[in-house]
Amino acid sequence: MLKARIVIETRLKDMSGRHGNRRAGRGGRGGGSGESSTLKPSYIKKTVEDYYFYVGSSKQASDYEITAEFVVNHMKKTFDRGNDISEALRTLVSPDTSAWKPTLASSVDTDIDVKQREDKQFELECKAELDQAMKRKRAFEDNTFKAHALLWERCNKAMQNKIASRSDCESSVFNDPIALPQAIKEHSLNYQDTRPEMSIIADAFRSVFTSKQKEHESLQDYTRRFKTSMETLKSHLGGPIILEKYIITVKDFDASTVTTDLVLKDRLTKEASECLFAYLHLENSDQGKCGTIMKNLNSQKSLGNDQCPRTIVETNNVLSSHQFDKRPKQEQQPQQHQKTAAKNKDEDNESTPLSFAQMEGKCYCCGKAGHKSPDCRNKAKIPKEEWAINKSQQHAQSRKDDDKSTSGRESNDYAAEAEEEEEEAEEALSGWSGLHMPRITN
Repeated sequence: MLKARIVIETRLKDMSGRHGNRRAGRGGRGGGSGESSTLKPSYIKKTVEDYYFYVGSSKQASDYEITAEFVVNHMKKTFDRGNDISEALRTLVSPDTSAWKPTLASSVDTDIDVKQREDKQFELECKAELDQAMKRKRAFEDNTFKAHALLWERCNKAMQNKIASRSDCESSVFNDPIALPQAIKEHSLNYQDTRPEMSIIADAFRSVFTSKQKEHESLQDYTRRFKTSMETLKSHLGGPIILEKYIITVKDFDASTVTTDLVLKDRLTKEASECLFAYLHLENSDQGKCGTIMKNLNSQKSLGNDQCPRTIVETNNVLSSHQFDKRPKQEQQPQQHQKTAAKNKDEDNESTPLSFAQMEGKCYCCGKAGHKSPDCRNKAKIPKEEWAINKSQQHAQSRKDDDKSTSGRESNDYAAEAEEEEEEAEEALSGWSGLHMPRITN
């Protein structure tokens, strides 16, 4: 009994191994679903090892933002007290660790005994908070080196060579996790410190003005790419763009105080620069989908109502809430003609039977690649005599019959021509058969 059981289990394993890849369902042996087994799933980035910083141009600026966001979140999750270093990398501003230290409070009670108890309590609390602050500071200092090592590891070889060849690598970038992301961002936009400074600034301006939304690019990716170009331009300029003429037209402008009130002047300068970037962000969006927004803004401005967004956030909200414009019929007609032509071409291809050589690796039922006839979805719909293999046999047989009839007609024609040539030759010989040439003698 034990032997018989072992033999049965072995056979069941062999059968499962032989047919383990078949999927149950309707439509022939194995019950395949008709889907191609050669389709490969698209590669999805899952771990931090899948993300890299690359040297490129403004077209790859969104790649930098995606990689930086993933790496920062990875630090926040895996580092001990990683919130401080991740927030510093997100804002690219090093925190003031001295502000983490607590201040010792004192009691204001008039009773001496109560005052002493409260002061002692405050002292104990301050000591505990100071201990936590020192641990937080030490963890932040340790995480700075870890963050720098991780960011450097996520740079590909070309990016590492670019950063290592910088003139300020040893003095500023080395072991500074705040300066390293800024250098990576600059080189992701093809920054080169060996070029003239004005050339770098000109390229930064050009990158902002030419950062247009691509046809199939999402609004989120486009906004990331535009923000990266904008921040890079600000870093090269050392601040916002100064628009003196526009600032004068602002409602809060006061000529008597703007020269002395530096805070007001700085705020108006930043608002004017932000307004310019907001307009460029709106103008560089996909005008095929959002072109009516610009037309409506121009119409409202002509009526004395300026509704142009002032910040990138407002522009992003306008674009995200806008319904895509409908394309004109003149643009839709060529696409319809192309679809009709492609459909007719497919119908012609389907109506033309395939040869035996063309049937290699294709379904004998429908004639399409990617599956076999037992797994064909149309197996129950297509009659047996209309299968692709039968059509190809009929087509081959008809071509063979045509070739035979053509060769028979050609052989008959050749025979008739040969008979005519023989008759002509006989007629020529019969004309000379009774002719005798006399012998001439001297």
